[in-house]
Amino acid sequence: MKKRLFALLCALVLLTTAIPSAGALAGEANRSADILSTLGLVNGTTNAGYDLTAPATRAQAAVLLVRLAGAGEAAAADPWFAGYRDVPAWCKDAVDYATHQGWLTGVTPLDFQPNTAITANAWCASLLRMLGYSDETGDFSVSDAALFAQRIGLISVAYSGALTRGDMFEIARDALTFSYKDGSGTLIEHLADSGCTSRSAASALGLLATGEDKLSQAQQLLLGTLTIGASDTVTSFFLTPYLEAFHRQHPGIRLKIVSGRSAKVLSMLKSGAVDIAFASSPTDPAALHTWSCFATHSVFVAGSGYDCDFDHVYTRQEIAEFPLILLERKASSRVFLEQYFLQSGITLTPEIELSSRSLLVSLARIGLGVAGVTLEFVQKALDSGDIRLLKTDFTIPARSVDMCTLRDVTPTAAASAFMEMVRQDAR
Repeated sequence: MKKRLFALLCALVLLTTAIPSAGALAGEANRSADILSTLGLVNGTTNAGYDLTAPATRAQAAVLLVRLAGAGEAAAADPWFAGYRDVPAWCKDAVDYATHQGWLTGVTPLDFQPNTAITANAWCASLLRMLGYSDETGDFSVSDAALFAQRIGLISVAYSGALTRGDMFEIARDALTFSYKDGSGTLIEHLADSGCTSRSAASALGLLATGEDKLSQAQQLLLGTLTIGASDTVTSFFLTPYLEAFHRQHPGIRLKIVSGRSAKVLSMLKSGAVDIAFASSPTDPAALHTWSCFATHSVFVAGSGYDCDFDHVYTRQEIAEFPLILLERKASSRVFLEQYFLQSGITLTPEIELSSRSLLVSLARIGLGVAGVTLEFVQKALDSGDIRLLKTDFTIPARSVDMCTLRDVTPTAAASAFMEMVRQDAR
C-alpha cells in the first residue's frame, strides 16, 4: 500500500512540475522575436517558427551577438581563426569574430561547444563586453553578469540558468535601447547609423525615440515596463483581472510577472528587480509602503472520504497528531502556522512537505492525510465537495496579503497607475 501511495505521489509531483508556469512568456518572447526579425537580426527555424522554447545554444548566441553589433560583414572578412575544432561552418565566422573581439570565450582552448545551451550569465557577459564593459577591469564578474545587467538596466528581469531562445530574444530586445558604456549612443542607434538595420523600422517600433520622447511616453503610459513580484497563487487568485484590465488600458506597457514567495519578492523589491511586490504580512514598515489587498485564513482540510469525524471539534493537539500535509518550511504560511502552534507548546511534524499549494489539495483529496491550507485558495475544492473542512476549537489569526513598494523610491508612472487601479477597486 505504501509503495502504491508513494508511486501516486511521485506521479502527481511529476504532473504538476511538467505544467508550464509562465504563460505570459510565450507572448513576450514572440513579441521580442518579431521585433528582432523586423530589424533583420533573427530568422525563424526551418520547421518550427522561432522555436522559442528550445534551448538557446552558444552558436546561436554568437551569431545573434555579431548581428547586434552590426558586424556581420566584418566577421565574414576577418581571417582570424580562434582555433576551435568543433564549430560548424554556418556559425564559424561569428564565433571566430566574437572570440577575436573578446566578447565570447571557448569552453576549452580547442572546444567552443556550439550546441551547449548558453546560460544567462554567459549571454549577459557577452552583451556587456560588446557594449564596452569589462570583466577583466572589474566592471562585472561572469558569475553575476545577469544580476549586474539587471542592476544597470540592461535587462528588466532577473534571468538565471540555461536560456531558451525566447529568453535570449527578450534579453536582446531589451539590449537594443541600452547605451554603450562610452555614451556614444544606444545599440539600435549604432545599427541604424551603420545601415545594418532599417531606421524607419526601428523608429516605427519606438526604438529610436529620444530620451525626452521616452520620458514623455513613459509618463503618458505609452511605453515602459512594469515588473511585479508575486506568488503563482496570488497571481491567479487576485492579480489576473488587474493585469488584464491594465493591459487593455495601457497596451504599450510591457508587463513582467516574477514568481516567488513573499520573502523572495520582497528581497527583489529591495534590490530594484521588481517595481511592486505582493507579499503576506510584510514586517518592515520603515522601508515599505504597504496596502492591504485581502486577508487569508489558515485551516485544515481532508478528503471527503478520509477516516475522521468531520462533526468533531478538534483541538490543536488532535490536529497535530494527524498525518499532516504542509507546505515546505521556507513558505511564509508554513512558518506562521508552526509559530502559532508553538505558542501552545505543540510542534507540527508533517509526513509530507510540498512546494505546490495545489498538491496540498490533491493529496488530501486522495486520503494521504490532513492538509494545512489557505481557506481562500481552496474554496472551489471545498464547494465541490472534494475536500472538507475540519472543525477546530481554535481560530488561527488572519494574515494580510499586501501590495508593497519602497518608501524611498518614487514609483514609475506605470507602477503608480497599477497601484491606483488596485486601490480604487478595493475602496
